[in-house]
Amino acid sequence: MMRDLSGLRIATLGSVLLLGACQRIGNKDGAGSQAPATSGSVPAGPAIAVAATSTAPATTASSVVPAAAPGTTAGQRDYALEGLGELAPDCVEPAVVLMAVPKDFYSSDTFDWRHVRQVALANPEFEIVRALALNSKPTSIAFTENEHKPTKGVALVAHCKTSATCLRFAAAYRTVVASAAPTPICGPNPNIGPRIAGGKSVLPATGSISGVLPEKKDAQSQCVRLAACKAAKAHVLASDETQECMKKPGNFKRHCSLKQTCDEVLACVGE
Repeated sequence: MMRDLSGLRIATLGSVLLLGACQRIGNKDGAGSQAPATSGSVPAGPAIAVAATSTAPATTASSVVPAAAPGTTAGQRDYALEGLGELAPDCVEPAVVLMAVPKDFYSSDTFDWRHVRQVALANPEFEIVRALALNSKPTSIAFTENEHKPTKGVALVAHCKTSATCLRFAAAYRTVVASAAPTPICGPNPNIGPRIAGGKSVLPATGSISGVLPEKKDAQSQCVRLAACKAAKAHVLASDETQECMKKPGNFKRHCSLKQTCDEVLACVGE
């Protein structure tokens, strides 16, 4: 059941997970869900999931479409930008609000930004860094957790070196997590409050996204990685493959998600 609340689309969790946000699963190790029985769906916890947007307009300038998007070859389609909103090419502080979650959900032991992390891992053309600098690459992205004022929850915000990078990452994320509603913003935004220090970073302690493969018991991350790798190759998915995998995990070769590269993952699943 969907309803609008201060710019957030909220869905009550039932037997099927809404993947606009990471879900809480009943284990206590913080790694994600226990591997489900092959005949059933991944169980959902008692929390609600929130697909985050911002109610303030991003900008009045025209949307940015990269002339030659990184990660694509001549003649290959890129992630679809339609419906994402707009960011001016000359925006000094481009960002995109990827999602927001209730504070108690965020504070649980099992919560993690696993969906965003797996999309970043599958698209290595994005340079994920702890903080942007003057000499950061154009494709650099730094994530922060901020107070989300309308709901008093927690928002995950991607800060980019360029507007084109923000839009393209938002498009990649939306392709893999079909229920997501990322919103571009330029500079300060009335819905985004102070940064939350010492939270749950998208980056691991090593500071490199490259080694963050799904845990063997983390069915959610496994499903996201399978879909993210397929999307990274074609930049489109014919259906909501992430949710389909979560509904019937036994129908998918989730062990393939543990491979080091997306090429290996796709070879394993027969793509």
